[in-house]
Amino acid sequence: MQDKLTLPFSKKQALCVVIPVSVIALLAFMTYFFSDTSTQWYLDLIKPQIMPGETVFLIVWGILYILLAFVYSIVSLKIFSQKTLILMLLNGLFIPFRCLVFFTMYHAFAALFIILAMITAAIYLAYTVYPVRPLVSYLMLPYILWLAFNITLNYQIAVLN
Repeated sequence: MQDKLTLPFSKKQALCVVIPVSVIALLAFMTYFFSDTSTQWYLDLIKPQIMPGETVFLIVWGILYILLAFVYSIVSLKIFSQKTLILMLLNGLFIPFRCLVFFTMYHAFAALFIILAMITAAIYLAYTVYPVRPLVSYLMLPYILWLAFNITLNYQIAVLN
């Protein structure tokens, strides 16, 4: 007779990690797919002096996606509520949607409003989870700061062009 393999976590706990990580990976792929910086439209844009190179964006977003997967997993495991789920979904969906609007539809001003919605949702999520898990709120800070920087970039691009 064989003993059953027992795991140190439940299936529900595993799903609370696997699903957010999978969703973030899908969102990262979608964002990469929509972020075509080789189009003539993008190449012809007048870019602000503070605009970092493409490699910086890839590295920073890669790190932020890992952080977001970690944050969303913790939220799913420990603070799951309808409000946090909606905030996570909104925030996650805004990322590729902003890239679609900016890089594919060529609407810098519309993309700016999407980033404003992203930062609002991110700040509200950090605020909402702070009483239960302050660490999660602190882990959201790099993402919020990067969004603030992207608001500046997107605004300058919209104004310059």
